[in-house]
Amino acid sequence: RYDYRDSGLSAAIDYTKNPYNVLNLAEDAINLLKKYKVKKAHFVGFSMGGQLAQLVGAYKPEYALSLILIDTSVDFKPGFDACAGIY
Repeated sequence: RYDYRDSGLSAAIDYTKNPYNVLNLAEDAINLLKKYKVKKAHFVGFSMGGQLAQLVGAYKPEYALSLILIDTSVDFKPGFDACAGIY
């Protein structure tokens, strides 16, 4: 387990100077595998982690032995809209 960019114990990133998206976060997971010379892994994702696991499965399937998705969705827009007060 690791912390996403700008969360937990990870380094803070100035988003205005270095913007990133969820695909970049999925690539971070792949880069961790590469760093530790892990060829394939089981990806377990809860909520946004499930979205990232799905992106790994879709765009980098050669790194995924399996995807275990918990309390997640393929469509996060309704939740983001609700948090922004958009109904």
